[in-house]
Amino acid sequence: MMALLGILAVSPLAAGADLTAEGTAAPPPAVGAVDGLYPLWEQTAALYAPGGFGIGYEHAGVGLGPVQIGTQPILALHGALNLQVKVALLRRSSFQVALVLGGYRFPTAAEGRTVGNLNPSGFSNPYAPVWLFPVALAKSVRLGDRLSIHWASTLLISRSDAPEQQYVSGGQTLLFELRASPQWAARAHAGVEGWPVEAQAHLGLSFGYTGAHLTAAAGVARRFSFEGESANMVLLDGGLLFP
Repeated sequence: MMALLGILAVSPLAAGADLTAEGTAAPPPAVGAVDGLYPLWEQTAALYAPGGFGIGYEHAGVGLGPVQIGTQPILALHGALNLQVKVALLRRSSFQVALVLGGYRFPTAAEGRTVGNLNPSGFSNPYAPVWLFPVALAKSVRLGDRLSIHWASTLLISRSDAPEQQYVSGGQTLLFELRASPQWAARAHAGVEGWPVEAQAHLGLSFGYTGAHLTAAAGVARRFSFEGESANMVLLDGGLLFP
């Protein structure tokens, strides 16, 4: 089910400024990527700077202070309407926490549509549309100038007129981000998701570039079911940035 979602774009967070003349603190410096790259389950606590936005293959979003609103354009192009809201709960220079809420509506027989880079699965919904409501608590910590770690705890609620698509599942993911320079980073992806409905684990490696107006990321992941099945998955995204 959750495998229907496309890969998440990786976008930058504008660095926070000094205190203004009035003494109001600006958003803290970036702790790493704004979004995860593994479908649905991987999140970060970083947000776009106020007024900044990005338009990418998998994500478009805009920063509105402590709130970020976004969507996945490639899913909408294939009939899957979706919206995501990220709310900053804690914003420190080296540690941030955010609540991420999402809503996705997949039309009937969504398995017959090509939606981005699909994670292969046996999912099908031939009789009714399916709604997905992921709720994630994302934590991001910066360890020095080069390493950031993002930990997301996600609860996925699925609702449909089809009884087999009525369930609640959970997952935990880790994203390790090692920066070779302010623009280039290597990222390791790991996690367990879909428990107890269709539990699986994943391991992956990707490389990302974040410039002043361009972002790009590419990598591969291997997912494993607890029944012994496994499959490869390509992680790919890119977009334009408007700081």
